[in-house]
Parts: sequence; structure tokens; C-alpha cells
Amino acid sequence: MKSRLKLIAIVAALSTSGIAAAHHSRANFELDRIISVEGTVTEFSWKSPHVWMKVESVDRRGETIEWLVEGNAIPPLRRMGWSRDAFKVGDHVVASGNPDRDPDNKLMFLQYISTNDGSVLYNLKLPPEEEAKVAERLKPTEPSTDFSGTWIRVASTKYFLLGSFEPPKGWPLTEKGEAQVAEFDLVNDPYLRCHVTAIPRLTYAPFGHRWVRDGNTINIEKEFNPVKRTIHLGMKEHPENIERSRAGHSIGWFEGDTLVVDTIGFVYDDWGNYRGLDSSEQKHIVERY
Repeated sequence: MKSRLKLIAIVAALSTSGIAAAHHSRANFELDRIISVEGTVTEFSWKSPHVWMKVESVDRRGETIEWLVEGNAIPPLRRMGWSRDAFKVGDHVVASGNPDRDPDNKLMFLQYISTNDGSVLYNLKLPPEEEAKVAERLKPTEPSTDFSGTWIRVASTKYFLLGSFEPPKGWPLTEKGEAQVAEFDLVNDPYLRCHVTAIPRLTYAPFGHRWVRDGNTINIEKEFNPVKRTIHLGMKEHPENIERSRAGHSIGWFEGDTLVVDTIGFVYDDWGNYRGLDSSEQKHIVERY
């Protein structure tokens, strides 16, 4: 079953102090422009963290040009019908995507690609009409009534490519928070040191959440992240002597059709609120789903 997650509000205490990827920013691509390259596949790399291919084309002057085409990570590509055998050397393709801002760099971030048989594989996000077909095919016999299921982060293409590589914008920061954001440098991301992200930054990441309802608890696992959450239902007060952790201690209750989740009991966390913004033990998060 697939559900869509709509994050209505997250409130985080921003009592922060300064600190000194696998994934990289896509700021070098023209995200508002799409070009198409027709040619022959000379290499196809089905490896993490991103799939790549080389496409050899001939320009209007008859010169041969080799394009490097960057794809998405393997798990989301599998969900959209890709496989390690999707392309082979010699295949004729038409790749459409965002070109590098430097025209001398024959580099493209793929949006979609036409295959030998005329079918189309999408890289990042299905178009609305295709998404509707998939949603209809995966629609459960009965909709979820207890929040169980796989929740998908809904975001624009620009957010997927750029939004998660920038510091927070429009947040009501303390002076310490403002100072840290002013010194933002992506190379300081703890993720580059294999330091996995936690909430609320984890919630914003554009990957799936698996929610499992087990009596009075909801257990949440996040794709690409080992941090697991447990929401204890039917409680409006946290117990005493909470064992602090990066996941914190979450309690939840229902207000009509809305699930309210209150989380405290955190430890200090580098960039624990968002990219470029640490969080302290005072962090207190309220979510409404």
C-alpha cells in the first residue's frame, strides 16, 4: 500500500551552538531547462550511490560527442521499472534532462529516457498521468485507517535536487541558529562522515517511511537510514527518566483524523534540526499528520 505523507507542521526548539555525501548538490545543472540527446549507449553503470551512463551522439556538424548522463539511486529507480539490464552497450536511446550550466561540460542530470522499444523510463519523478496509473495499480482494497503503510515524501523536482542541500529558510531562529546558518558550508555535513541523520531532518528527506502499527505503538523505519522511531499512542505525557537518544522519545494521540506526535529526550546532534543547524538536548518536536 502506498500513502502520501503531508507534513502539516514541525516545531523544533532551536537552541543551538556552532560546530565546525554521498550525495552532492545539483546546483551546476540548469533545472529549468531540458535538452534531449539521441545516441548510442557506450557504458551503463548500475552502481550506488547513483546510476550513470555514457551516450555517444553526433552533433549538427557531424562531430561525435560523448555525454555523461547521471541517474538516480538504485532503490527509487527499481520502483519506477528500472533494472541492471535496462540498457546495454549499443542500445539506441534518447536521453532528456537538465544540462550542466557550463556548455563545455557534456553532462546531464536525467529526467527521462526513451528505450529501444519506444517505452520511456523516468529517473526522478513520474509525470502526473503515469503516477496516477501506478497509484491505481497499487491502491489497497481498503485504505489505511491506522497510519500503517509506506509514506512517500511529496516534493517538487527542484526540492529533490537542490532543497536538501541548502540551510533552512524562513525559520524563526535564535541568534545562535542565525550565526550557524550564516556560516553554512556543505562540506561540514556530518552525513559526509557517515553520521546518519535524525528527526526532524530525517522527515524532510525525499525517501519512503514504513509505518507499522502494533497495538499501542507505531514503529517507523526510514529508507536509507538505520534510525528507527517508536510512537507510543494514547499518552499525552512523557514518562520520567527517559533514556536520551538521537531518535528521542515520542508519544502520540489522535485529534479527530489527525495524529499528533510529541517528541523530547534528544541528545546533542550535529545538524540535527536541518542542514546547517545543530540541535541540543532541549529539542522538542511536535508533528501533525
